[in-house]
Amino acid sequence: MVMGVVSLLVMGALVAADQLIKVLVTNVLPGAGVVTVIPGLLDFRYVQNFGAAFGMMAGKTWFFLIATSVVCAVLIAGLFVYKKHNWMSYTASILIVAGGVGNLIDRIVNEGHFVTDYIHVSFFPPVFNFADILVTLGTISMVVYVIFFSNKTRKKGTKPEEKQEETK
Repeated sequence: MVMGVVSLLVMGALVAADQLIKVLVTNVLPGAGVVTVIPGLLDFRYVQNFGAAFGMMAGKTWFFLIATSVVCAVLIAGLFVYKKHNWMSYTASILIVAGGVGNLIDRIVNEGHFVTDYIHVSFFPPVFNFADILVTLGTISMVVYVIFFSNKTRKKGTKPEEKQEETK
């Protein structure tokens, strides 16, 4: 219960950071054009993304609103219902929900239902944002947790004779 509440507070802080960055980007970058941070590697540019990654499914606002809301609701409920969390599953849930909510807010408040993107690296064509980074890192963490850690957590709770039968 306590970790669920702490997770919600961390999510709130990450969402606030995402929205603050997007306000700064929206107020500075449209007039500045492209701002080079590391020549040939990293620059900031203002982009209105009406779709998902790579601009796919542009104009499918209702799909994004519903899908994001459902995923976030399930992960938040899981913080309080799932009993076998470890640091990785908590971290993954926090990152996915915070990033999802950050982009969900954009789709709701921006006229035209777009997400504000602003980070561009030379080796990855699409422009993305802080919330996208959170979702990506959270998803990778969740996959790693499910593949490598969730099974170990289950086996810890089994009786010794059950473990012997599992190895037969």
